[in-house]
Amino acid sequence: MSIYSDFFEYRDSDTRPPLDPVRSTLYVIDANVLLNLFKFTRSATAEILSAMKQMSSVLFVPHQVMNEFWSNVATVRRGDHHREAAGKMSSAHDEMERVIGTWLERTGLVSERDQVVQRSRNARDDLSRAVSRVIEIFEEVETDASDGQRTIIPSLEKTLDGRVGDAPTSEQRRQWIDEFSTRVAARIPPGFRDAESKNGESAAGDYLIWRQILDRASAVSKERQRPVDVTFITNDLKDDWVREPRSSTAPLAHRHLIREFAEQTGNGVFRIGTFRALLEVANEHFGATVSEESRAQAQAQSRLVEAEWPVEAVRDYLKWLLEREYTDQLLVLFAAVNASAQLDEGITIEHARTLTGRDKLTAFSPPYRTALRQAAVQEAGISEPAIALESDGVFRATGIDQDVTDRAISDDEDLGEWRDRAVAFVTGLGAEG
Repeated sequence: MSIYSDFFEYRDSDTRPPLDPVRSTLYVIDANVLLNLFKFTRSATAEILSAMKQMSSVLFVPHQVMNEFWSNVATVRRGDHHREAAGKMSSAHDEMERVIGTWLERTGLVSERDQVVQRSRNARDDLSRAVSRVIEIFEEVETDASDGQRTIIPSLEKTLDGRVGDAPTSEQRRQWIDEFSTRVAARIPPGFRDAESKNGESAAGDYLIWRQILDRASAVSKERQRPVDVTFITNDLKDDWVREPRSSTAPLAHRHLIREFAEQTGNGVFRIGTFRALLEVANEHFGATVSEESRAQAQAQSRLVEAEWPVEAVRDYLKWLLEREYTDQLLVLFAAVNASAQLDEGITIEHARTLTGRDKLTAFSPPYRTALRQAAVQEAGISEPAIALESDGVFRATGIDQDVTDRAISDDEDLGEWRDRAVAFVTGLGAEG
């Protein structure tokens, strides 16, 4: 017996590159990586799709990944992230205008007042022009990305032909869901983090992916009569996938996953990698030519994974709005969440005015950001509000969905009443549409 005899997962075999990255390694692509293809510039998209095509023989996409891809691709394709950025710029500009205006009204300067007022107005005009230019840049990038998007789905269809896993049978799926429930209770990865913010089968997505990875790797290992390695290309770096979450270094797989994979495949090695790492493998071993600029875009997108809202964070966020009597903001947030579920859309400024009975929504959004100061929200690493007014004049829920919202307020009658008012309003909009 040696110190590693029963603890081989501590050998850190995943820190070493595969011995044969071409013939003995499968590269499994997660849904968040596929969805990020719609966020690159046109030239980067073309290079990346070409690289994926060149290494298609070693790619594998679990059926659950495609399920999540098709469930979310419409939102990504319509460029919500571009409109969200432009909307935040516009909101910040409106708030700056309000602050300057209030200051001008309250200033006690007398002899220099006219000069100060003029200089402030000039600065405000300069700011307006700068904000307008930045929004134009967002729109230019969105147009460029939209042009590139037309090639993505057809290219993926060709590249991933024969590389997507079969759907589990109804019996398999029920078995896996039951296994997941047992593992969550024991905090066995992956997926126990999703169980904190999602409900029912929606929380089991990561485990379904994991089971399909294990089945595929086991089948290939038996077919080749030697263990196969897997590198899982994902942006999901929570601690139920990796052992050093949010690390600045390359992600390292959770030790339990390393052990389970090795036992299933006859000592194959499970690794977790970034999209940039995959593109570097494509360049070095598959003859691809992905530029440094395109690889840098892939790396940047990997860093932009938003923290997920646990139920406790959602509850504290909503209760703060209620306790500070920001009930109009609460109504609009509930309505945006429900509209996303019912109508696959947000609610317009005009609808928000009708819902709240306000003629104007001046300085309406700042409380959404102030509410981020709640302890449970900060502990979850949440840095952006749960709702955004985007450049097309639509309030959209950006951090929470109907499921986690309902769970957060399940035992709070006051919040439930405001939610019900918003749901009734959105239901009426659906009936009109």
